[in-house]
Amino acid sequence: MSSAAAGSTKGGRGKPKASKSVSRSQKAGLQFPVGRIARFLKVGKYAERVGAGAPVYLSAVLEYLAAEVLELAGNAARDNKKNRIVPRHIQLAVRNDEELSKLLGSVTIANGGVLPNIHQTLLPKKRVGCFIMQAYHTFTRSHLVFPSFRVLCSSEQVSLSRRKTLEKLDEELTKGDDKAALSLVKALQGKPGGLRCFGAARQIPQRLYTLDELKLNGIEAASLLSPVDTTLGAIERNLQLAAVLGGVSAWNVFSFTPQQLFYISLGLLFLWTFDSVSFNGGVSSLILDTIGHTFSQKYHNRVIQARPLLSTHSKHEAGHFLIAYLVGILPRGYTLSSLEALKKEGSLNVQAGTAFVDVEFLEEVNEGKLSATTLNRFSCIALAGVATEYLLYGCAEGGLDDINKLDSLLKGLGFTQKKVDSQVRWSVLNIILLLRRHETARSKLAEAMTAGKSVGSCIETIEDAIGKYMAVQWLLVCHGLVTLLVVISFLCGQWPIFQGTPIQRIHYFITYGAYDYFLRFIGFVFGTKGTNAILSIEQFCCDRPNPILQVIYLAILWGTYYFIIKSSFSYIPGYYLGAVHRYTSLLAVGVGVLLFLLTSFSDPGTVTAENVSQYLSAYPYDNIIYSEKECSTCKIPKLVVFP
Repeated sequence: MSSAAAGSTKGGRGKPKASKSVSRSQKAGLQFPVGRIARFLKVGKYAERVGAGAPVYLSAVLEYLAAEVLELAGNAARDNKKNRIVPRHIQLAVRNDEELSKLLGSVTIANGGVLPNIHQTLLPKKRVGCFIMQAYHTFTRSHLVFPSFRVLCSSEQVSLSRRKTLEKLDEELTKGDDKAALSLVKALQGKPGGLRCFGAARQIPQRLYTLDELKLNGIEAASLLSPVDTTLGAIERNLQLAAVLGGVSAWNVFSFTPQQLFYISLGLLFLWTFDSVSFNGGVSSLILDTIGHTFSQKYHNRVIQARPLLSTHSKHEAGHFLIAYLVGILPRGYTLSSLEALKKEGSLNVQAGTAFVDVEFLEEVNEGKLSATTLNRFSCIALAGVATEYLLYGCAEGGLDDINKLDSLLKGLGFTQKKVDSQVRWSVLNIILLLRRHETARSKLAEAMTAGKSVGSCIETIEDAIGKYMAVQWLLVCHGLVTLLVVISFLCGQWPIFQGTPIQRIHYFITYGAYDYFLRFIGFVFGTKGTNAILSIEQFCCDRPNPILQVIYLAILWGTYYFIIKSSFSYIPGYYLGAVHRYTSLLAVGVGVLLFLLTSFSDPGTVTAENVSQYLSAYPYDNIIYSEKECSTCKIPKLVVFP
């Protein structure tokens, strides 16, 4: 029995019986020889074979393709959290793979659905396998061609830089393809090196805020929510006065008859009526807005910083642009004047503003279900203009139409007055805090919009400005932690509780080690002469009266203050720091200089035998534990005799 068993495991001449080889195809669960087919197809165009082996190669290639499609479809099903492969997953697998999409470009997959409208450069190209294959096959009657395809060992996904993606975004917006533009932005949303600020605003909790809470945050609701356009009104009144004076002057110069004046007045009245009826006052608004931008710098600056919503496409300016981007609404385009809007859109009744990609908003409106998230976004966008003007000028002049439209929307949704007030107050407080936090980004965005940059360039401006702001915040945090560590190590490093800890080692390095290592380095490089030179400099600076330490102190003080002005003053005022810190910082430096002067010009005195004796006389000996060691009259040391 044992011999039989042993014989079954032995080969010829007593060698172990060779185990059956397992190919890579069998290990992968495939029924065809992958390696052999890959080698055959790599040598030449075996698709032109007409012999008996041609169907074998063709069936192998088809089986290979079926295995690849099933694997990619399985990945698609797993991504969609499904356990079964449906035609939709096959459609996604084929269309998202570059080679399969070319190979099966004219093939219709039943019940496969339609791919989402995603830009081709963003479709993931998954390549799984181990070999490069080229397959062609020709029949005598029908010419069947398989385009070349390649299969790599690892899957890769197309990654585009932010700038390249924003350039494509501008192209899609120019074409009017809002969905493709939105998909480009969402593909890079929140990714490192992508669009990390899109829809990433830190918003306050939504609840009922009182007017007192708004006042505590420096917001006067009456000044913000009751805008009066005094600038444009003054321009309009001046134009009316100039027109009257011009008419009187023309009457006197040209000696118009009453009949001619009647005809001229009738013609002007007809033009004004025609403009009001046909263009809803668009021509008048165009003339008034153009004159305001030309002759009023205050009006021009206010429009650039924030302009009210004046068109059916939800148009806004820099404040609206920034808030919309932060809450997750993609801007489509912007105009800075009525004349520019006429050139771009061909509309007379459109003033300065920004249009947005509101696909999701329109879908919810058409379905009759407006989510709270969408309502919060658009309420913040609608009030961003007046909030920006309030922060810049202390009051809002434009934006009354924005407030009225938002109020109409909320009441149309059936909101009570209390709920309307709650929504508006939350939006105002949320916007004000966002604008204060990102003041630098808003300012740079306004400059970019003034320069006429594209939407993609404006988005890049926002990302760069906020990215630098976040970097400065982390830099300040690290600076504070390092400063705290150095101060604790310097003052408390010798305490017993820090013995054997890094704080003790830092204390040693600051107080002794750094200088000792420096002396060793000088001695190693320059020898004894270098060490003696350093010691003589130390003696001159520390042991003899000289102004060197004072000069070094002043250089450190003013150099640090200059660095703070250049690096930090651009962030003041900010979310946590008010404008008063610009002046308190100068006051702090002044106090430091004053203390320095008092220390430098005060005389601490000289240690002598007289003042030491005078100091010691304040603490007499108790003659119990402590007694005088020498005679107070003859100054001879006393002899202590022990019994």
